[in-house]
Amino acid sequence: MPHKVCWCYNVNYGMVTWALTFIQLDEIDKYEERYSCGWDEVRKQRHARLIEQKIIPSGWTCSPRDEFSPPWEDESVNRQWEAKRMAVYAAQVRRGTNVNKSSEQKNIYLILHSNST
Repeated sequence: MPHKVCWCYNVNYGMVTWALTFIQLDEIDKYEERYSCGWDEVRKQRHARLIEQKIIPSGWTCSPRDEFSPPWEDESVNRQWEAKRMAVYAAQVRRGTNVNKSSEQKNIYLILHSNST
């Protein structure tokens, strides 16, 4: 049986900041709708996708939301600004890592490290 190649990129949290200089508005726009549902929903969807792809066992629960992040529905959350911020960051990561979903790159895992607290 042939072996499948799996590429794993370890990305430092700060590496995407340079990408903002070169980012196009249409690159941000394609992520805005994705994040308009809020961080709680995005986390649930990502968790479900990880289970579906058998990256994590189905018995694993989603970790609790960060204590400093209020629920998306909270009145204190500026949803429009936060959705745009998440879209910009997603576009930065996409641009900074240049990971494309071609037929040759189906087994790619991107691990984004963050040392911020």
